[in-house]
Amino acid sequence: MKRKLFYLILALVFGLICCIVILNTGKTAYVQVDAKDLDSDPEECEFYIEDPENAIVVDQKIISGTEIFIQIHSDSSVRRVVYMGLQNKNAISEKRTIEVVYVHPGSVITVNTFLGRCRGDRIVSIFSILYFLIIVIDLVTQLNRDIWHNLHQYRNIKTLGLLLFFGSILLLQFIQLPMQQSLYDRIYQLLESTNGMAYIVLPIAFVLSIFVTATNVRLMMREGYTWRNMLGCFLGVAFLVATILPIAFSEYLYSNISDAFWDVHRSNGLGRHAELLLRTTVLSLVFYMECVLAAVIILSLIAAKRKPEPDKDYILIHGCMIRKDGTPTPLLRGRADKALEYGRIQKERTGREPIYVASGGQGSDEIISEAECISNYLQTLGVAKEQILIEDRSTTTRENMNFSYDLIKEQRGGDMTGVKVAFATTNYHVFRSGVLASEAGFVGAQGIGGPTKAYFWINAFVREFIAIMSLEWKTHAYVMTLMAIADFVMVVVVYIVNNM
Repeated sequence: MKRKLFYLILALVFGLICCIVILNTGKTAYVQVDAKDLDSDPEECEFYIEDPENAIVVDQKIISGTEIFIQIHSDSSVRRVVYMGLQNKNAISEKRTIEVVYVHPGSVITVNTFLGRCRGDRIVSIFSILYFLIIVIDLVTQLNRDIWHNLHQYRNIKTLGLLLFFGSILLLQFIQLPMQQSLYDRIYQLLESTNGMAYIVLPIAFVLSIFVTATNVRLMMREGYTWRNMLGCFLGVAFLVATILPIAFSEYLYSNISDAFWDVHRSNGLGRHAELLLRTTVLSLVFYMECVLAAVIILSLIAAKRKPEPDKDYILIHGCMIRKDGTPTPLLRGRADKALEYGRIQKERTGREPIYVASGGQGSDEIISEAECISNYLQTLGVAKEQILIEDRSTTTRENMNFSYDLIKEQRGGDMTGVKVAFATTNYHVFRSGVLASEAGFVGAQGIGGPTKAYFWINAFVREFIAIMSLEWKTHAYVMTLMAIADFVMVVVVYIVNNM
């Protein structure tokens, strides 16, 4: 709440500073005219103003080649629209309207549109970039602090996703700065920023979708044709469709709709702005989802690569499907082997031997529980039975953590003070398992990532992404709602400006 209030106050302060600067410098304006089109010598041209109330005063006219620079100011504080032009002194019929000038309350002048060029308006771009830069720096600081404190937190994914999102907008703001010639340009280009990133990501998403499809086909050939093994294909297609569909819809509207009220070809038409709102909102949300997916992949890789400290009292081994004869699958053996490898390293370095917690219930198609399978496997590799705790009730990762916590707490007589725990699972699953471990009560639990087959990685990340989005759907829905509201407000401003 404090951070939201800070950003709100900062936006208001920056907005107030911009208003003060523009009110003090925007009372004069410069108009640049090219006299070539009149086929006259610039010295023979004169400036005219279609303003019956004489709100505009010409202060200076400078001739440079065929260019005429005119400085004007307003003596009026009443809003009005003034048309300005150039004509030949000797040929009154030869005249040309060059600019439309808007006089605002406070005698501020904008040129060309209601929020057009204005003296001092460059400060809006500067403060806009500064505002996004502060957001990015704050997100980097927050992410660094939270990861140092506890890597396994869902909010780290949200923070990193927002960092990628706002970092991309900040980069585009820098790139677009030379092209921003008016206040209107700044609003419109900010509105289009996420669209631009979605277009940039589109070819990458297309190539990745082909790659994901190829790996999913291999996965299904090896592991079976189940809907879980097709999640990568589904998500890749969903991102492509969600990016391409708004663009295709826009092309359809521009090619087929011509009704006067909904005409998308009119710059001030309601149809054009409805199309703009739909396209920008959809592409903004798609790009945010892509940033969250990237955050899931990045943090999952970081979690999988981290090495726990060799000071653990317990090592949890998460179960998974076992073979029909009750022996572990390669996936389960990989988890158990990693746990044993870590246990040996810890004993060599510190002399402390951890207790192994075999966790996993019995499925309907399994002859023994996964926990018993793990225990049997550990004993064949030389681990004493007394060094193994069996938790054989769990059916999900959350239950793995909760029931293991209860089991350890019971063994320790209810005292969990200072207990240090690591958990062994498949590498792609380390991050989410760490989050569930924290929620179960394991303070500072660290993960040990077991190997998985290369063709399974992509689909595994997709599964983690879907699981995390479903668990934290309220948080992400809130963020996306704010983005949709921001797009709506900006489109409404653009619509009002185009109809002034």
